[in-house]
Amino acid sequence: MTNQHFLILLCVACLACDSSTDSIDPQQEEDPNWIQLEVPGGRQAYAIAGDINKRLLVTTWTKAYFSDDRGLTWEESYNFHGPVHGLLERNDTVFSLITSNGSIASLSQLYTTDYGKTWERDKNGSFKNLSMPLKTVGPHEGVTYEVIENVTPLHEGSSAFYVNPSDVRKDSEGHTSNIPLPDRKLRVINLYKDKDNYLYLAASSGVFDENNYHVCCEPGSPALIYRSKQPFP
Repeated sequence: MTNQHFLILLCVACLACDSSTDSIDPQQEEDPNWIQLEVPGGRQAYAIAGDINKRLLVTTWTKAYFSDDRGLTWEESYNFHGPVHGLLERNDTVFSLITSNGSIASLSQLYTTDYGKTWERDKNGSFKNLSMPLKTVGPHEGVTYEVIENVTPLHEGSSAFYVNPSDVRKDSEGHTSNIPLPDRKLRVINLYKDKDNYLYLAASSGVFDENNYHVCCEPGSPALIYRSKQPFP
């Protein structure tokens, strides 16, 4: 074999190696079931609307952000100066909702018709009676998903508590089971399902100490969103 032939074969082999490396999806290596997205500086994700393949809208500690590139970059949508706990979709309109009791979001004041690019105020109070449940999606075809908040009382008889890692429970016509979550301890704040039945987890970037108690959330830390790699029934 001549030196020229050897160099040609070596170049072909190198190109083949580069091609196989580029085909690896790093998210698949991290978790077989979930894609992780991070909103820089968001600290906690509270509500989600839209679609990762089109425009995804997320509310965080104080602001809303949207992404048009599957979560690679985020643009500030609106500064609410506090958490917006629910994003209620009605056709192509999304209403921002807040909560006072942790289980229901209501009191709509702002809405967007372009998934966060622009916002308008409900000046006439036309949508003030809108509401939505939090921490649950469904039922859809008899299946509901719900965040289970596991807690530990500060002491016996106390109404205050420490927050432990969350579970997400599937209820299918009375049969319940916990779904597999990402391979890390999470405080799941809320759930969302897009039109193609992919499930999203809105989560905190806080950590859990040696007692499994949640410690939230360093300023500047990202809000976390997880999107299932397969549709959920």
